[in-house]
Amino acid sequence: MGKRKNRISKNVITPKRIGVVCEKCGSKEITEISYGLPAWITIDEPVDPRMEKLIEEKRIVLGGCIRGEESPRYYCRTCRNTFGDYRRTNL
Repeated sequence: MGKRKNRISKNVITPKRIGVVCEKCGSKEITEISYGLPAWITIDEPVDPRMEKLIEEKRIVLGGCIRGEESPRYYCRTCRNTFGDYRRTNL
């Protein structure tokens, strides 16, 4: 098998506008929290440095492996607030 390339989606580099405003500070700098094991994480390969940078910048926010009904859906990059839950939204 060939070596799998780490691919970064354009939506990750330039997050789509999700039309959500922070409940705490009113900022529009919001990232949707990702749950589950990211496809780009592998045991035998190091994490792509570009992905590490996006995580540091909070353009990608990892919420853990399991998402519950009360897990926050959004992260505010301005004030670090997490808010929104999956019970009140349609997926």
